[in-house]
Amino acid sequence: VVSTQSTGEIEGLMEWLLETLISEQSSVDRSGAAQGISEVMVGLGPERLDRTMSEVLFCLEDDSLLPYIREGYLMLFIHFPMTMKDDFAAYIDAILTPILSGLASESEFVRHTSYKAGQRIVQQYADSAINLFLPQLEEGLFDDNHRIRLASCQLLGDLLYKIMGVTGKQSTVTGDEDDNFGTDETKRVIIEV
Repeated sequence: VVSTQSTGEIEGLMEWLLETLISEQSSVDRSGAAQGISEVMVGLGPERLDRTMSEVLFCLEDDSLLPYIREGYLMLFIHFPMTMKDDFAAYIDAILTPILSGLASESEFVRHTSYKAGQRIVQQYADSAINLFLPQLEEGLFDDNHRIRLASCQLLGDLLYKIMGVTGKQSTVTGDEDDNFGTDETKRVIIEV
């Protein structure tokens, strides 16, 4: 769809989506704007992604950013990995700091969005970029802020489940089914990583 529109129309759409992304409207509107931006970004390509990410990361460095604006920007980190895939992998290192900072926020919806963004990064890039985010998650385990410690522990758990190929929803009491917990295969996968 993006390729069939004029540059002016696409820029107008992006401007409207970016305004909605940081508006004081509902979280649902901001989430929809983040998803819309990520979908439009596929058609605009990596150059536009680079420009947008530079602006977003610059804004997220501002400690005085209002919580709903911070949440809007963080929502992009939930949607970009799904649409931009490998093109977004280059930003993993840069987005981990704002995600971890969001986990320490006093605002519950900023913490929730940051955690969801962290989960998305773990799910999408566990195989290809583990060396980028594993050290920061390990550091988070010893952070002074209890919220960062907790979220780092949870994200490391998500990472281990992803590496082992289990969902974390299984039980060790499954009757006739084979258990994934404690199997030799699971231990081998953890040791390899």
